[in-house]
Amino acid sequence: MSEYTFRDWCIVTGNERYLVDVYKGSVNCNNSKITSLEGAPKVVTGTFNCYNCVDLVSLEGAPRELGENFNCYGCISLKSLEGGPVVVKGDFFCNECNNLISLKGAPKEVGGTFFCKDCENLISLEDGIKHLKKLDFRGPLEIIVLSDIFNHKYDLDTIKDSRIFKNMYNELKGLSGDEFESKCMDLAEKLGYELIPEDLKDILLVDCEPFEKI
Repeated sequence: MSEYTFRDWCIVTGNERYLVDVYKGSVNCNNSKITSLEGAPKVVTGTFNCYNCVDLVSLEGAPRELGENFNCYGCISLKSLEGGPVVVKGDFFCNECNNLISLKGAPKEVGGTFFCKDCENLISLEDGIKHLKKLDFRGPLEIIVLSDIFNHKYDLDTIKDSRIFKNMYNELKGLSGDEFESKCMDLAEKLGYELIPEDLKDILLVDCEPFEKI
């Protein structure tokens, strides 16, 4: 596949106005055939939309700072967030990026919510969890992160705004032992995932003390 950069796209489509260091407003190159964000503004005061760019293989060249949102959801060729924005004052969307395998390169600052739900191959929040305060990660990651929480890998204080943990807290608080394990299995079944009790025995059979922080 030949390279088709953001700069190329601007020239071909007559959007040369985007070829500046600072763009006042929002930039829309979504649903295009771009393979690279090379040539994008360094700062966008509004939103940068590059969602559903299925040939985009890297966020290198993306704006470093967004005054509003950054949307790269549905970019199924992305494998990491490296090279992407550093500061996003609104929301960050990378949901449905099915080849994304880690959050390495996630923004250092997200003023709104970080959405990474339904990323089929994303198996850990480890590279982004320390500085992302509001997360929505519905999909296969829910059960994996649930297990990590029970294993005391993550501090609930950092992700207490997540919808999934609010729901889990309400259902799990006050339970222990067999009741706790049974409820965890019920939650997994409700979410549509299969858990193997033998593999999770040591993780599930703990008390709910970590949840008391919420």
